[in-house]
Amino acid sequence: MRKITLIVALIGLSIAANAQSVKLQSAISDLRNGRLNKAKANIDAAAEHEDTKNDPKTWIYRGLIYCQLGAPDVKDKYKGLCDNCFEVAYEAALRCKELDQTNEYKELNNSVFQAVGAAYYNSTVDLYTAASKNNDTNLYRQAMRKAEEVIKIGNNTGDKKSASDAYWIAGLSAEMLKDIAAIEKYYKVLVRQKTDKERVYKALFEIYRSQNDTTKALNIASTYSTRNQPNDFKSHLLMSTAYLWVGNVDKAKESANTAIEKVSASSDSVKGLVYCQIGNILNDAKEFELAQQNFNNALALSNAGDIVKFEANQGLGILYYNEAANYIEAANAVPMTDETGKYDELMNKSKEQFKLAIPHFTTSMKMVENDKYRIQQYVQALRALKTIYARLEMTDQLPDITNRLRAIGLEN
Repeated sequence: MRKITLIVALIGLSIAANAQSVKLQSAISDLRNGRLNKAKANIDAAAEHEDTKNDPKTWIYRGLIYCQLGAPDVKDKYKGLCDNCFEVAYEAALRCKELDQTNEYKELNNSVFQAVGAAYYNSTVDLYTAASKNNDTNLYRQAMRKAEEVIKIGNNTGDKKSASDAYWIAGLSAEMLKDIAAIEKYYKVLVRQKTDKERVYKALFEIYRSQNDTTKALNIASTYSTRNQPNDFKSHLLMSTAYLWVGNVDKAKESANTAIEKVSASSDSVKGLVYCQIGNILNDAKEFELAQQNFNNALALSNAGDIVKFEANQGLGILYYNEAANYIEAANAVPMTDETGKYDELMNKSKEQFKLAIPHFTTSMKMVENDKYRIQQYVQALRALKTIYARLEMTDQLPDITNRLRAIGLEN
């Protein structure tokens, strides 16, 4: 996500030297000849001198000099002359913009803004990366504050791309801080810009769903799928999720079918993953039959690959496990006085579903047993199998599961 630091092209340095103070003239000469230490001393003095402190030329050169001092390839002998080079350059650019009533230095001053913006953006990325690595809330807050500066600079120069990138990192930081107001603040701007980032829409959708705000939840999903990114299958998957949440199964199926249509010309691996995602959505909504169809569609693709095979088997395992759990719940609700055999019937159905889950969990378990990045799915399969074997009294299978859990530091 880092940007290449913009080294300001020292264009326009042949600006006529009218009635300048000696310090300003010297600073310009020093900059042209690469004497950055002297350039800094002279421009700092010119910024304080009565004859030049209100001259926009003083501030454009101050911005240029400090950008050069902050550049990553500045000579070692000039490093350390300023700890906040780009902050000073930014203040200088703002002062130049304020004083330059004729816009004589506008283009050159924008190059200073851009250089500062690039430096600030890199700093924002560094802060966010460090925050992610250390799970440091203070660094996330710093990243948000720095991103705000990038946004301001982008607004000053009309650099919409840099501002948009800064909104994205600010939003990610807000997510990590669980700052709902900030998430909405930054991500709503990206929605207005028609971002293609799925995470933006999903984050806002989950906020509105947690608030039980059906209007806003449906609106953000609809905006994603109909206005902003209608050709992205992921937008229609979110729309399907939204419809299922409000109980509109028919519309949910329509959106799911649209998602499949959007990847009809894609590879089997892409289509397979879409089928699996639809299966997971339907499974969560307890639409088990439709979910099963989608998982089986994924498995039927001949060139889908191992990732799809894993996702489909894990999904089917979870599906059958959930169905079994539902039968057990229904059985436990049967009155003790019931003599119709309903309880036994429901418990037998749960066992049938547990048996169907075994081969799928076994397959998915073995596919990721050595994959450290899928440890959660591995544990999920192990714990599900442990419950199933206990329910079905398959005690001979339990030691292997117990040993596998212990091997990764878990007892159950």
